[in-house]
Amino acid sequence: EPTSRLLKESFDQQKDINNFEHYISEFFYTSYKNISNDLLSGKGKKVANGKIEWGDLTSTIGYIHVHSMARFTSNELSRKQHIDTLDYHMEQIMKSFRDKKAILIDVSFNFGGYDAAGLTISSYFTDRPVPAYTAYKFQEGEFLKGSLFSVIPASQYTFTKPVYVMTTDISRSAAESFAIQMKSMPHVK
Repeated sequence: EPTSRLLKESFDQQKDINNFEHYISEFFYTSYKNISNDLLSGKGKKVANGKIEWGDLTSTIGYIHVHSMARFTSNELSRKQHIDTLDYHMEQIMKSFRDKKAILIDVSFNFGGYDAAGLTISSYFTDRPVPAYTAYKFQEGEFLKGSLFSVIPASQYTFTKPVYVMTTDISRSAAESFAIQMKSMPHVK
C-alpha cells in the first residue's frame, strides 16, 4: 500500500515518536483534526458515536466524513440497531443538505465495517433502485452463484444532484463496497 510505505518512510525520518503504531495513530488523529478544524472550520457535527462528521464546506456544498462503517452506537446492540441509528442520523444530515448543490462524501480514512452501512448511506443518493454489484462466493476452486446487491432509495430526503466520493488506498472492506455502490449512480463521481 503506497500510504503505508509513505508513513513508514516518514516515521523513519523523524525522532519524536519511537513506536510505529503510535505514529500511525497520530497520523489519523491529525487527519481527523484537520477535517474538523480546517475543512469544517470547527463547525462540523459529530454523530453516530463519532463515526460520522458532517457540515458545510461552503454555503452550497455539504461534506460528510464517514470514519467507519460500524459501531454507530456506544452500546453493545445488535447490528440492526446500529444500522437503524445510522439511518436516523443520515436522514437528519440529508434533511439539512436538501438545498445543497453538491455533496462530498469522504471515506478516505475508513477501514470498513458492515456492508449494510454502505447500503444505508447510499440509499440517500438515489430515487430509484440501482443494481450495484454481484457478490460471488469462491469455494473449492470455483465461484458459486452470485447475489445481486442493489441500492434501494431511502424513504425521504434522497439527493440526486452532484455527489463526489473521496477514497484512498487505505479505504477498506465496506468502504470499498460503498464506493462501488455509489459509482453505480450516474450523478456520482
